[in-house]
Amino acid sequence: MTMRRFRAAAVSCLAVLTVCAAGAVAQSCPGDCNDNNAVAINELITGVSIVLGRSQLSACPAVDGNGNGTVSINELVAAVAASLGGCGGGGATFAEVQAIFTQKCSTVACHSGAFPANDMSLEADEAYDEIVGVEPFNLFAVDMGLLRVDPGDPDNSYLLIKVEGSVPAELGTQMPQFQPPLSEDEVGTIRSWIAAGANPE
Repeated sequence: MTMRRFRAAAVSCLAVLTVCAAGAVAQSCPGDCNDNNAVAINELITGVSIVLGRSQLSACPAVDGNGNGTVSINELVAAVAASLGGCGGGGATFAEVQAIFTQKCSTVACHSGAFPANDMSLEADEAYDEIVGVEPFNLFAVDMGLLRVDPGDPDNSYLLIKVEGSVPAELGTQMPQFQPPLSEDEVGTIRSWIAAGANPE
């Protein structure tokens, strides 16, 4: 099953099971297996695998919202909601994302100045318009249907792929290029912001 199909199925399940979700236990980020403040598709798959008895709860204790040792449909729906809407309700803010860009990305010879790398400035007054809903500079990424940031769809967002780690060779190198990789928390902040709709605030 492709990520897009899984996402579509998850949205359908969420719509059908919204009534069930009302009984789910509130948790800062249900289903966040690696505690990075975001719920990725692979974490949802792990949750489903636990429900089906194919994986042990130890693979992702965070999906067990009430800590009773089993995972209910309500808890799985809460994890889907966190994946689609971001953790903590509204997800990270663009101000939090911009702080990461300012510190790690909009530096000399990278994404700033008159000639930013890949024609993408991440300076505070330009970053949002340069990335949200914009096609990447990389033609392979364009052919794959990726956007620099695809609001609500972290897994279709080229920028997130570039900072997460295992970047396919045709998509270039991991970013930031001349600094250590972003931390899990920083990547989680960007993922959370995109998942919540990549709002400008």
